[in-house]
Amino acid sequence: MNQSTEGEAVTNPADIVRLLRTAQEDVIPVSLVFTQSQRSLSTYVIDVDPQTGLTLDEPMPRALAGELASGTAFTLETHIDGVQIRAPDLSARAAPKAGDEPRFQCPLPAVLYTNQRRRSYRAQVRRSLLIGARVRDEGDVDCTGRLRDMSVDGCGIEFEQDVRARFPELGMTLTIELDFPNHTRLECPAVLQRMSFNGDAGITTLGCRLATMPAQRQTAIAALVTDLQRDQINFRKKGGLREEIPERFLSPEGEPVPVQSPVSKPSSSTAGRRPAKAARSKSASEPRESVEAVWRNTLAAVRRQQQHNRAEPTPDLAEAVQRLSRSWHHQRQPLFVHSRIRSADNTDIEQRTAIALILADHCANKAEDCVTVFAKRLMQGLLRRLPDDQRTLAQLIAAQDALAYRLNNGRVYYQPTQALGQLHRKGQFDAQLIRWLIETQGLYSLGSAVRLSDDSIALVLRHDSQGQPLWVRQVYRISEQSPLPPKDVRLEADGPTVEGPADPVKADLAVDLLRPALRQ
Repeated sequence: MNQSTEGEAVTNPADIVRLLRTAQEDVIPVSLVFTQSQRSLSTYVIDVDPQTGLTLDEPMPRALAGELASGTAFTLETHIDGVQIRAPDLSARAAPKAGDEPRFQCPLPAVLYTNQRRRSYRAQVRRSLLIGARVRDEGDVDCTGRLRDMSVDGCGIEFEQDVRARFPELGMTLTIELDFPNHTRLECPAVLQRMSFNGDAGITTLGCRLATMPAQRQTAIAALVTDLQRDQINFRKKGGLREEIPERFLSPEGEPVPVQSPVSKPSSSTAGRRPAKAARSKSASEPRESVEAVWRNTLAAVRRQQQHNRAEPTPDLAEAVQRLSRSWHHQRQPLFVHSRIRSADNTDIEQRTAIALILADHCANKAEDCVTVFAKRLMQGLLRRLPDDQRTLAQLIAAQDALAYRLNNGRVYYQPTQALGQLHRKGQFDAQLIRWLIETQGLYSLGSAVRLSDDSIALVLRHDSQGQPLWVRQVYRISEQSPLPPKDVRLEADGPTVEGPADPVKADLAVDLLRPALRQ
């Protein structure tokens, strides 16, 4: 295997144990390749112990088992979900037999290397992941599409229009610039190999062969292929565990961002103010579009804007922002309830759009309404070119959002109160800023699960003027440990009261229970 195409060196002992236990549990054969003679044995991993190391089954062919027992150095190789795993510079010794079966033991590897079987494997990009691909020819004529698949030898790119006229001949030299959600880029030279157009879908597909490039660039491509495959496996087998999504596939706004110094409470001139009530109630006779439709259309417009990779808002996004403005003026709380609902992979676009809306709502004032701020946040990026107080607030909101969502067995749960508690314990953010956020969004924010005094659990749908739960959706009976038919209840003075936060995961209260958003 060409060492220049190493994908990644895994040195974390916990990750090494996890990968080797996968080989054990899935009964994946492993090869032991002797360093000097290049002869190899085939065996299986019987046990993985962080203290004692690996226990290997009797290798085949048996004639070479003596070479293994003598302590000859070897490299352990196997394939897990299409990724070749290599552990060099190991040696083994005979272990106590299990019955009549000989066993061998070797220390836990200090490092594992991942290699792709790249000429036979092409990593697919999941549909919910948008990796922009800007393609330029030698004359600097360019168009932007999205990456569909990638290997160390080539890639596939899609365009949502007919771009065949821009690429007049096969074999032409291209430059491909990949733009990842975390704002990093990777550029690679390529040669156009094939091109097709689907008239029904309006999609052009390019197949490109990567040209010769320096070893460092090959390493970067190989690492990308590894990340894509692990990302697919994470979503296919584990439902998309957030902590296992590669960093380049997460926007910086969606992850906790460390703060180097304490920050002061945002000034009242820029944060916490609400627009005048008259602004919210104007045009009360206008027809009101459902918040579900408004939110769905906004996400679609943001997705298309990102695909076009333009600095200025498209007409499509401008129209979506106007509709969002009307919804925010007339149905503010239901809109925020609906923005809490996320898909199983909690896509970057869902997350970024919701965070931008929350930040805009906090930073809006009488001179500049929420949706104007919202559009600016989407176009600028949450953490770039913002005033210092707004940047820190954006970091806090993004950090809470990242911690508030949990995926379990393919179902999404929302725990904002617990997330704020984690942030407070970590000490990443100034406690005064966290308290201010609690004051403005309520201790039990919209969409959160609360325990009521009548032995039930409910989801918060609406706040009163003091930020306390006013309307809730009862969904669970605690004493019976069973779900209830969803029922929207107003918390009257003589009725049940909120006793504290509830655990939606333990009660299996997925965020989808917030559908439909509270009716006006």
